[in-house]
Amino acid sequence: MCTAQFMAWCAEVEAQAESEQDKCYREYISQLSQYRCQCGEMLEEAESALVTLANMRERHQFVSQRTGALHGACQQLMEDQTKLVNLAESISSKLTYFTELDRIGTRLGSPAFSVTSDGFLPLLSRLDECISFTEQNLHYKESQVYLTRFRQYLSRALALVKQHVVSTLRLTTSSVLPKPGAVAVLSENSYAQFYGKFRSSAPKIKALMKEIELRADTAAEYKNLLHDCCHSYVGQRGLLLTSSVHSSLAQITQQHSTDSTALVRTETLLTPCFMIHDKLKAYLMNYAQSLYTKQFLPFLDSICRYTVEPPIKD
Repeated sequence: MCTAQFMAWCAEVEAQAESEQDKCYREYISQLSQYRCQCGEMLEEAESALVTLANMRERHQFVSQRTGALHGACQQLMEDQTKLVNLAESISSKLTYFTELDRIGTRLGSPAFSVTSDGFLPLLSRLDECISFTEQNLHYKESQVYLTRFRQYLSRALALVKQHVVSTLRLTTSSVLPKPGAVAVLSENSYAQFYGKFRSSAPKIKALMKEIELRADTAAEYKNLLHDCCHSYVGQRGLLLTSSVHSSLAQITQQHSTDSTALVRTETLLTPCFMIHDKLKAYLMNYAQSLYTKQFLPFLDSICRYTVEPPIKD
């Protein structure tokens, strides 16, 4: 073997030895290269994920803003709806006073409707409420027109009450008046006859008069009606009692022409005065002092003042 071949073989052996010694390093380098590539791919995926997350964050913020705006708009709409509902209810409650006009007019215009109907007193109360409301809100459009119409209906309703009370009192009086040409003289039987009829009709009228008395201080129409009804009562009682009282006094005077104290001892005036007073209380709940002074006392005075003089003995 020549030197050149030997040298080549040595170089080959040396290279092979070095290759075997560096094998672990080359494998490690290869693994590191693979890890580097994998890290690069992971970095790219992380950057892509960050970009995706950034986009999602922007979209989330956009959706959150829109959702917040929508929530605020919905809340404002709900508040507006509540205000509109309350406003509508307020307007509706106020309009009911005006829409009552046609209903009240229809009820009062019905031939079957009367003061003895169950719905009369509630209708009267509703009329008072409508009048009070329109008086307090004259700035409303056409409120003055409605107020005039309501007062007209009130006058019509009170006219029905007056007609009913007056006709009842007249009918009661006519049922106990003596026949034409007969002279009525007060007696125990006549008391039951004169006052029994009035006692039987009193409850029906008192229910109405109670409501009129309660309203007498609030409206002139009720006060005038109360005076008219009381005047009618006094007039009918006077028509029934005046002639009877005078006839009874004349009879007592003839029977006791020689007794100067008979007119003092007799109850001819005392008993009917008490009974008239009791019947007036039966018709009225708590008649005012003005009525008592202006109408009842003059009536009693008219039948209690008489010109019959007791006989004077020599």
